Amino acid sequence: MKRKENRKFYLSVEGETEKWYFEHLKTLINKSEYGGYKISYNLEIEKNPVSFVKSVNILSDKAFHIFDYESNNKEHVAVFNNTLQKIKEAEKLRSEIKYKIGYSNQSFDLWIIMHKKKLTCLITENSDYLEHINKAYNTNFKNFDKYKQEDNFKKQILSEISLKDVFFAIESAKGIRENNEKNSKKSEKFNGFKYYPDNPDLTVHECVKEMLSECEFKDEQ
Repeated sequence: MKRKENRKFYLSVEGETEKWYFEHLKTLINKSEYGGYKISYNLEIEKNPVSFVKSVNILSDKAFHIFDYESNNKEHVAVFNNTLQKIKEAEKLRSEIKYKIGYSNQSFDLWIIMHKKKLTCLITENSDYLEHINKAYNTNFKNFDKYKQEDNFKKQILSEISLKDVFFAIESAKGIRENNEKNSKKSEKFNGFKYYPDNPDLTVHECVKEMLSECEFKDEQ
C-alpha cells in the first residue's frame, strides 16, 4: 500500500477542549482509508495569533485560529474584535499566511453538540449548553468542570465522535449560517469578517471542511 503524504496545518486555539478536539480529528483522518493524505499540525493553545506566528516556523499558508464570541457584553465584544485585529496583524507580520477564522457564537461547545444534533435555539448562558451536551452524548455531567475534565471529555465525548459525525456537524453548521442569511439576521463586520452577534452562529466548520478537503475527503462511507 502506498504511503500517504502529509498535509500540515497551523492552529492556534483558545483552550484545552479545542486542542483535544483537533487532536482527535487528526486521529480520525489518519486512521481513515478514504482520504488521500494524512494530516499533521503545529497546534498550540494561544489566544494571540501574533504571538503564535512569532513562536512557530510556518512553512505553509494553512493557518487557522479557533476562538469564541462569548456574548454581546461590551467587554466580550472588545476582546473578540481585538482577536480579529490580531489576526490581521499576524498576516501582515507573515505575508505568506492567510488565516482561516473558526469562531463559535457563543462557545466551542456549540460545535461539539452539532456532531450529534442540530442546535438552532438561542443560548443565554454558556452553562445552558450542558443540557444539550448531556442529551446529545447520553451523559450526565453535573457541571462544566466535570464535562471539561480531560478524562471525561476524551472518553465520553471525543470517543463518540466519528468522521461521519464530523461531516454531519459541517452540514448542520452550514445550515445555521444559511438560515441566518435567509432570515436577514442582524450581522456585523469587523476587519472584513462577517459574523452574527446573536447566537447560534459559527465558522469552525469552514476550517474543518478545508482540512478534510485538503486531505481529499469527500465523504466517510
